[in-house]
Amino acid sequence: MGFFWDTKFHVESCCSDSPTPSSSPLWASIVSILNSHSIKITGKTLGFLNPLLYQMAKECPNCLKDITVGNNKCTSTICTNQCKGFQAACGWDPVTGLGSPNIGNILKNMAALSKKISRKKYHLICLIIFPLLLLIYQCCSLYNDSPAITQRKIYLNFTELTSDLREYFSNPSANLTEKLFPWIYYSPNNRTVNDFKGEKNSKGIVICTGNEHFGVALVAIKALEIIENELPIEVIYSTSSDLSQENQDILRKNYPNIRLIDLSTMSFNDNYLKLRGWEIKSYAVLASQFEQVLLIDADVLFFEKPSILFQHELYIQTGSLFFHDRPIITKGHIHWIESFSIQSNRTYPQRTQESGVVLIDKSRLFFGLLAICKLNDYHERHRITYEHLYGDKDTWWIGLHMMNLSYSFVPTMTAGIGQIGKKKKQTIICGHLLHYDEQKTLLWWNGGILKNRSQNKRDLLNIEAWNVEGQWRIGIYSCLSNNEQQPRKFTSRQQQLLNSYHRITTEVFHI
Repeated sequence: MGFFWDTKFHVESCCSDSPTPSSSPLWASIVSILNSHSIKITGKTLGFLNPLLYQMAKECPNCLKDITVGNNKCTSTICTNQCKGFQAACGWDPVTGLGSPNIGNILKNMAALSKKISRKKYHLICLIIFPLLLLIYQCCSLYNDSPAITQRKIYLNFTELTSDLREYFSNPSANLTEKLFPWIYYSPNNRTVNDFKGEKNSKGIVICTGNEHFGVALVAIKALEIIENELPIEVIYSTSSDLSQENQDILRKNYPNIRLIDLSTMSFNDNYLKLRGWEIKSYAVLASQFEQVLLIDADVLFFEKPSILFQHELYIQTGSLFFHDRPIITKGHIHWIESFSIQSNRTYPQRTQESGVVLIDKSRLFFGLLAICKLNDYHERHRITYEHLYGDKDTWWIGLHMMNLSYSFVPTMTAGIGQIGKKKKQTIICGHLLHYDEQKTLLWWNGGILKNRSQNKRDLLNIEAWNVEGQWRIGIYSCLSNNEQQPRKFTSRQQQLLNSYHRITTEVFHI
């Protein structure tokens, strides 16, 4: 086992010059498992193992290249010279343990390796080393201070995170950038953080969708045409496993003016972030080529042109515009936020946020957006953020709050839109959440024309009326009662839009 222990003394030089007995993908897979386990427990890699991997890439670049799921674009020269390991967005990253090694290719490459030691003996050595290293890792912290480890910082203390973000705000150093944002690839050919500020003075709509929500996203896109939207549109996803090539082709064929953006091709490490749900939205805003972004959920439909939101006085003042959700901000939420939000002079909103529609001006709130992304980072969201919040919703205003930046909510509460019913002699509206402005102009709602898109994509909602907020009952779909206000009918124009949205929903879902 001497070849293994020799490698730990070469961390500072990045690449060990000592020969390896067998540049084996099997050994790399074991390193991957160990590092993955290490990340899961403490968020740190066993950095002293990395030099052996660099040496392996130098001796046998194809061995590790073939293991990746996808094409590894990081050649052995780049990997060894820049000390960055193997890029996880290309598939499997044995340095961090992210991604999935292809066992078939591992065995195939084993057969092609030089026989400096027998494969039988090598397998035996690896089987001995694996439990031994696992025991060493779990029993002591001998290698916790390795320089190779500290680059992948996981914040379990958000007070420290707030402090680092504010320091980055005033002095965005390279070291702090890599510490805060390890999911961005750093090389001469890749974009830096500042490259994500968008095209000057540009405005546009961003829609995130994967295969699961592709149908409602098509309805939303068709609905934007019906309402004569003039803003350009980007559809953003992460890898073809998120949005299949077939669905991408449908968009390109039918909507050639829509820009499709795959986050995993834009210096975003998908194997690190694993963006498949709510968390993708803040990263989509960051990656958007628009400077001023109107982010909408895939199931959002509008009663007015979306562009009017950019003209809202509060957006012009602050560079952001948010909408309220139903639940109130609890004392528990406030206590948690106060535990890490340092020296902020902002008051807290009374309600939680509805993130179905979000407006952000990146030219004014860029560092706040980075804070929002950090709250939705893989480890932070699973270990901290989503333990306290419902998905990404409140991370938008909290991220800006952490950076002591301005943000604004439309000063109205929620409304209900749907079909009229009766409950204990009360008239109720059952359907979806509706949002309106200070003049009670109906703006948008999410959920579309389906009663519940997650349960039945063929059960349409008969939208008859709307009403301002009263008492909510949450079930398969939400019901609103208001003893002081009768359900309100739609204008002729609004009814025409509803009829059109109903028609395109039946067309898309073949109802």
